[in-house]
Amino acid sequence: MKKVIRLTESDLVRLINLLSEQNSEGVNSYENCNFANSTYSPSTKWNGISENKKQGLLNKLRSESLGIVKRCINEYKRWYGSEGTKKKFKPNELKIVNSMLGPYLDKITKINLSFTAPKPTVIAWVNSKDRNTVNLNVPMIHDTDKYVGPTLYETIKHEIGHLIDLFFKDNKIRTYLDTVDAPTQDSYEQNYAINDKDQFTRLNVLRSYIGAGPADSPSVLMKKFMNKVDEGVITSNYYNFRGGTLSTNTTKNSNQTAQDINKYLVNKILYKGKPSMNIEQLFATFAFLKGKDIYVNFDLIANLNITSKDLNKKYHYLKLSPK
Repeated sequence: MKKVIRLTESDLVRLINLLSEQNSEGVNSYENCNFANSTYSPSTKWNGISENKKQGLLNKLRSESLGIVKRCINEYKRWYGSEGTKKKFKPNELKIVNSMLGPYLDKITKINLSFTAPKPTVIAWVNSKDRNTVNLNVPMIHDTDKYVGPTLYETIKHEIGHLIDLFFKDNKIRTYLDTVDAPTQDSYEQNYAINDKDQFTRLNVLRSYIGAGPADSPSVLMKKFMNKVDEGVITSNYYNFRGGTLSTNTTKNSNQTAQDINKYLVNKILYKGKPSMNIEQLFATFAFLKGKDIYVNFDLIANLNITSKDLNKKYHYLKLSPK
C-alpha cells in the first residue's frame, strides 16, 4: 500500500517558493553576486517625481555608469597586463589571461538600471547567465537629488571584479582560496562579510586606490596606504591612522566578529571624501579590537587567505585610533 502524503496550503506555498528559487537566476552564490545589503534604506523619492524627470535622471545615470564601466575595464586590462600581475599565473593560465580576458572585458557593455533588485537593500549585482551586464539598484544609488552610498565607481569596479572572478573560474584558474563554504545564495549573504570572492574584489578596489601591485609586501602595501593618508586622499573624521608592527599574528575573523568590527568602520574611512565600503569590509575581516583601537593585519591582506607560520616575525598592522 502506497503511503499518501498530504500537504497543507502553507506546505504547498513553501514548496512552490523553493522550486521557484532553485530554478531562478541567482540562487547559487556564483550566479547572483550582491554587492552589499546596505545599512541605509532605498530612496522612496522616485515614487513622487514626474516621468520626464525620472527618465532624465535615468539617462544621466546610465551615461555616467557606462563611462565608469569603460574606465574600470581599462584599469583591469592594465592591471592584468602588467608584468607584476602576470607573474601570479602559471604559463598555461597566462595564455588564457593574455588572449581571452581582454576580449571578454570588452563585452561588458550593458548597464541594467533596476527598481526590482533581488532584495531592496542590495546596491548592485551581476549574474552568471548575463556576463555582459552590471545591474544597479537605482533607489540605493540615487535619491533623485544626489548619489548616495558608495561611489558609483567603487560599486562598478567591485562588480566587474566579480565578472572577472567568474571568467577565471570558467577557465579553471584559481586566484584565491575559498575558506568559506557558501554554496547557496542564502549562505552567501549570511557570510557576506568574510566571503572570499568578495575579499578578492575588495582587494582589487584597495589596490586601485593606493596604486598597489600584486607582489607588494605587507610593509610596502601599508606604506602605499599611508602615502594616501599623508596626501589627504584617504581620510577619516573618526580615526587617526598609524602604521606599525606587532610580534603576534592574527587570523581571518569569523563572520560575526567581522560584522561587529565593521560597525565601528561604516562610513568612517573615506576615499576622496566618500565612504569606501570595500576598504571598511576588507579591514573588518582582518582586524581585531584592543580597547578603542582597531588593528588591521596587513600581512593577511597582502597575502590574502595565506597565513604566515613564522612566530618570530614582526607582523604589520595599521592602527586606527579614535580622534
